[in-house]
Amino acid sequence: MLVRTLIALAALTLPAVPACLQLGPEPAAADVTDAGASDALDAVRLTAGALNVGVPGQPTPTPSARVAEVTSAESAAAVGRPAAAATVDRGVSSDIAHWVEVFEGRRAAPQRDATADADAPEVSPPSAPPEGWFGVVHDGDLVLANEAPESWWGGPAAFVRRGEDHGRFLIERAAREESLPAAHAAWLGREVRLFDRRGERCVARVDGFALRSELIDDNERLWGDENPWNEAAPDRAAQDPDVTWGDGGQMLLATLTTLSGDCAGAIVAVPAARPAPTALAPAKVDAGLARRALAAFRALPAWDEAQAEYRDAIAAQGGREAKTWDRYAGAKPVVKLFRGRDGREVALVTADSVDGCGSPGSQLTAAFTVARERGRVDLTRLYAERWAPELTGFIDVDGDGTLEGVGAGAPAAIHALTPTEAPIRGAAEIPDLTDYGCPC
Repeated sequence: MLVRTLIALAALTLPAVPACLQLGPEPAAADVTDAGASDALDAVRLTAGALNVGVPGQPTPTPSARVAEVTSAESAAAVGRPAAAATVDRGVSSDIAHWVEVFEGRRAAPQRDATADADAPEVSPPSAPPEGWFGVVHDGDLVLANEAPESWWGGPAAFVRRGEDHGRFLIERAAREESLPAAHAAWLGREVRLFDRRGERCVARVDGFALRSELIDDNERLWGDENPWNEAAPDRAAQDPDVTWGDGGQMLLATLTTLSGDCAGAIVAVPAARPAPTALAPAKVDAGLARRALAAFRALPAWDEAQAEYRDAIAAQGGREAKTWDRYAGAKPVVKLFRGRDGREVALVTADSVDGCGSPGSQLTAAFTVARERGRVDLTRLYAERWAPELTGFIDVDGDGTLEGVGAGAPAAIHALTPTEAPIRGAAEIPDLTDYGCPC
């Protein structure tokens, strides 16, 4: 029994102290030129495909706790310790003796009648929120899922409103709470903390659920009577919401009641009991780092791929253009730096030289972790992808030590980052059904 007691005491842990999400104003991005790029390419050390965003030399904090010493050589041997290692701590020993009595008393207590247990209400521990412990905030609601199967429907579709943006349409219906998966239903009644890119905005409570289908269709404004897609026109959306429901991006939302603060502009929410998201704040880029980042950018296989396509296109056109695709049509690569309070740094490099339909230009986004040691700067690829979503920052949203990318726009999508792609971890998926045409 004493051994079980010691194991139980050793398993006790203290809750982690939430970190604060603080971001300052974004400095101007570095205007990167080609000067010194080739020299920097020789100096930079690249580790392609690596994903290492931890802080070197800083292990994950664990609560400090004193392990109770046993009071005799015999009990020390019982837990596998040498007899010579046994010492006496009378205060701790008294506590152990007390808990031994408690546990032994519980073990010896008579069993209750089984029929009485059957009549007692069943109490279950609260279920965990969905994987990731966070949700993207959209229009003041928490996006729990980008699906709305018919089994979740609790009422007919109803046209809610046109969104604030022209050509945006919202259709909603009530959710049948008893049919929702346990992981989603577990959010009900939970207090959550909402954050934007600069810090905590508010505290709120989940008070219910709703289903929404949302889409963008700006054809009426662009094409007038020649609108090539009429199903989401304002009159049709209001008269037959079921049609628009099927064409929009369907979401399960947790509706929120604000308890304190101002939730306007929030992008993510986490349960109040969880550690706060931590972010890397925009920082000033020095010229040396900018040159090294550009060299690393141009050493990527994806850059070479875009350059080969560019040369073929220029040769076919018979024209004389910029030497590299990322300078075509006056474009310039842009380097930004983000730094965490723990010293972790990420350099973000983007280039977009597309100049209309059929342009020989291309687009590439890449992120590199930055390691500085004795004046040397090492860059390790964190992520690189052509035709990639625009990233505006980096955040560890669920406290697992791995950075996610924050996408542009409102609502902001949260992206997982791999060396070659950035799949969405959380977003409000809103299809744009506008036919913008092409000048070709």
